[in-house]
Amino acid sequence: MLIADLPPNARHSILWEPLWAVPGTISIYYATLYQKTAGLSTLEIGLIASAGLYLACCAQLLAGTITNRFGRKRTTLIFDLLSWSVPMFIWAFADSFWLFLLAALCSSLSRVVNLSFFLLVTEDATERQRPRIFAAIKLVVMAAGLLTPLAGIAMARYGTLPTLRWVYLLGGVSMTALFLIRNHLTTETAAGHQSAAAPRGSLLGGVARGLRMLGLACRSRQLWPVVVLCLLTNLAVQINLFQVVHLADNLHYGTAAIAALPAVAAVTAFTCYLGPMPRWQHRPLARSIMTGLLLSTAGWLAFLGVPRGGLAVLLLSTVLTAAGPFLLESYRDALVVSAIPALDRAELSSAIQTLTALVAIPSGYLAAVLYDHDPRLLFGAVALCYGLSALAVLPLLQPRAPRVEQVLTVRSE
Repeated sequence: MLIADLPPNARHSILWEPLWAVPGTISIYYATLYQKTAGLSTLEIGLIASAGLYLACCAQLLAGTITNRFGRKRTTLIFDLLSWSVPMFIWAFADSFWLFLLAALCSSLSRVVNLSFFLLVTEDATERQRPRIFAAIKLVVMAAGLLTPLAGIAMARYGTLPTLRWVYLLGGVSMTALFLIRNHLTTETAAGHQSAAAPRGSLLGGVARGLRMLGLACRSRQLWPVVVLCLLTNLAVQINLFQVVHLADNLHYGTAAIAALPAVAAVTAFTCYLGPMPRWQHRPLARSIMTGLLLSTAGWLAFLGVPRGGLAVLLLSTVLTAAGPFLLESYRDALVVSAIPALDRAELSSAIQTLTALVAIPSGYLAAVLYDHDPRLLFGAVALCYGLSALAVLPLLQPRAPRVEQVLTVRSE
């Protein structure tokens, strides 16, 4: 099996991930369209996204300390329920700006579980296994896109709003079942036990400790490219709110064509997982990250040129924007987890993610303003983020540059 040699936490999580991935992929993909169909304006959608990011920033500040104090396993269960089960049920019945806002605020707590879950599934793995774990989880999520056309067919037959309400309702049930099953099958990591046993002080003290470590990292000549990489690539994801709306409203693609795009992305990701990734096990991480960045930039530049009815260009753009981020995020995330010492991992990772959240706070409003002025400005900004990230990574490709795995280690003494 492709995952047979992985540690139990990773193996069980990957096997049961479809219970989240199928409804999660559909609900996230159509979230903006769902809000528009429910009567929200473009500006209201952007404000909800920005409000969610404000709370997400606060949650991110505490994520590392919470994860250390309660353990990876317990934190994952609690915040999975709060940030996914609860909002899915709210979204299922939401019919006003305030209910959508409440759901988004609950969902923003997922910043905590994003950290605890990835530590839960990767900390007991070897450095060579970690990119495969991140990639396999992403692959399961993308493979769920193969079922997205079914949602498109149902939307065409029964209507967008009724179909998506059922998706959110059944998704809440499915996700809750996953969280309980996964909690039963997984165990706390060795690093999690060490961190829980170590004296930590107050929650705010843990936050301050993580921020001090981040300050040390930002002052390192070798580390600033990595920080910029995290900032810009996360910003690119955050501002990409209106792709589906643009395809439907401006380029007049039907729901069936739009629903087929996640399936194309899933096939592309699976090809990357079986093709280049096994051959890149001994390749420098910076080179693999650069490849992902270049593919992502090219893909979004191609998207700018998608004409009405231009399926060939749209297909090319979809393949590139699927392969690029899939490779980029798998190696980037594995790099961060592998490089930080176990006792510092949660708090420093949380501090880095907090910085990315701060930068992303105005992204929802900015995306709405750019899109309303000219959609090409928004998608050009996405391409620019990836292009600037590639420039930032260039110093790490220099022959005399120290290995990123070594220089990322920042201790708090």
